[in-house]
Amino acid sequence: MDMVKSVEKQMGAEGNCSVEKQMAEEHSDYYDGEHEMTDEEYLFFESHLLKSDGFDVPAMPKVFSCGLIQPYDITGERQRIEVGGFAQLAIDEYNRRFEKKKGKLEFVKVLKAMCGVVAGFILYITFDAKDLADGGTIKTYQSEVFSGIVETSVLSFRLKPPEYEQVGLGYR
Repeated sequence: MDMVKSVEKQMGAEGNCSVEKQMAEEHSDYYDGEHEMTDEEYLFFESHLLKSDGFDVPAMPKVFSCGLIQPYDITGERQRIEVGGFAQLAIDEYNRRFEKKKGKLEFVKVLKAMCGVVAGFILYITFDAKDLADGGTIKTYQSEVFSGIVETSVLSFRLKPPEYEQVGLGYR
């Protein structure tokens, strides 16, 4: 755990690391601004991944790693609409499966999204929805949605756990 704290201190909030500068100096003719994730960066990233199940990971700018989950910018209207559509898909699936047992949810807004590129992409979406079975109370949910060339499917759906309960949930 001391190594994770050391990397957090070294990288800061933005995830910047001196490895980048070192590589630029060593390979200036070939340096494209990205580098493979170092062991220290991996430990830093993995600690956040394990704590949040992929729903709240730090930005790792200029780091390359297959399947790396990164924050997805939803400040633009097109991105908000796109991610909102995937959140709506997750709500529709929830409503279809649990309408008779747990009531119905209604989409409100996307709060945050993370994205991992695989054979397609996986979005880890945190969003608000009204719980119509609970008097329209707005609650925060999280869903993992895969979108590939052939299919789009909801991999997981849950009420967002409180921060103190997120430690140790584990990544699948």
